Amino acid sequence: MTHPEPTVFLHIPKCAGTSIAAAITEALGEGQCYEYGKTAPYKDYEASAFTLDKYKFIAGHLTISQIELIRGPKKIFTVVRDPVERVLSWYEFIRRNKRTTLYPWTENGDIHSFIERCCEAHRGAAVSRPMAANASELFDGMCRRLHPSATTEAALGMIEKHKILVLQQSKLDIELPRIFDWLKLPHQQLPKLNVAPSKTAYPRSVTERIRELNEEDYRLHELLLG
Repeated sequence: MTHPEPTVFLHIPKCAGTSIAAAITEALGEGQCYEYGKTAPYKDYEASAFTLDKYKFIAGHLTISQIELIRGPKKIFTVVRDPVERVLSWYEFIRRNKRTTLYPWTENGDIHSFIERCCEAHRGAAVSRPMAANASELFDGMCRRLHPSATTEAALGMIEKHKILVLQQSKLDIELPRIFDWLKLPHQQLPKLNVAPSKTAYPRSVTERIRELNEEDYRLHELLLG
């Protein structure tokens, strides 16, 4: 049995997505939900995407081109965050978790060296495939997931084309009820998952470098806020 319009969550890393997916999955039941890389291996997605309309809720670190493989009409939503805050949160998450692929890059050196190692991996430096893939999270905010050009204008075009509902992480407690309404679920509080115990202050040189590397996402975020 298929659902007329499955709801798809385009989960941008470090934008409260783990908590959102967990709350919705618990409410609907795992049998109604598909989570990219968890329900089935990442490598199986493209081959099986056309069957995913049998689920009511689909979530994961997807691109819009991957979402387009799901047949039929879909409701798509995402959550965005200030790009500098997102990258710093991602870095802190890696520092706290020794099992993450990039943890070794946090052991020696500061955040500047970590960022530049990610940039080198992105440019094709000789590192393992998992490290190169995970290093791309430094740049993989909203724009790159919506269009290969990763420009603000192209991203806005895809938001309009697919009628993507964009929520602000900073206003999530206010905006989240719209998602539960879409899914015809009772409103509920989100679990606090992957939350840093405290925030670290970073020098301006760090925040400026992150903003420079995520210039298009920063422009998009400002326009969406407006």
